[in-house]
Amino acid sequence: MRLCQATLREIQMPLVRPFETSFGRTTDRRILLVEVDADGVTGWGECVAGERPSYSPETIETAWLILRDFVWPTLARKEFSAAADVWEILSPIRGHNMAKAAIDHMARTAAIELVGHRIRVNIVHPGWIDTPGERKFFTDEQMEIGGKNLPWKRLGRPEEIAKAVNYVLSDDAEYMTGATLSIDGGVSLPWWSNRAEGAI
Repeated sequence: MRLCQATLREIQMPLVRPFETSFGRTTDRRILLVEVDADGVTGWGECVAGERPSYSPETIETAWLILRDFVWPTLARKEFSAAADVWEILSPIRGHNMAKAAIDHMARTAAIELVGHRIRVNIVHPGWIDTPGERKFFTDEQMEIGGKNLPWKRLGRPEEIAKAVNYVLSDDAEYMTGATLSIDGGVSLPWWSNRAEGAI
């Protein structure tokens, strides 16, 4: 599979009823959409970043910039054996997970388009993995402390990601498509950031 072309679009939609939080009152929504042509199959993704950096540090403007100047140049016209390869290629881009997630959404729509042809599209999300690339940016001490602060109390290992990708690509996963496999030691669990020490 090769990602041939990407188009960014912004649309604005009025809400059926106002949405009000401690951050303010919203009556309409700006939405950033990503359209990607993958070897003739069109996939659509939505970036869920908001208009202001209040709930999240990302905004529509920052996501547009990251997608246009960094994410797409990294992915453009590359050959992929599976959608699972995308997240690994984007790992040098720090943060900006909402912008990256728009590519995930595109992969899901591609799965819908291709399921009739029995072509599987799945996504693998690695967490913080102890790789030589990571050690270019962090000292051994920072890596050790960072690992202890994660829910699983250590960084992931490259071979753990490789085993998962091998499974996703194997005949054993023949019935699996449109799925996202998170291998992050619990970072994506919704209770982690707010839990008390030792609580479950």
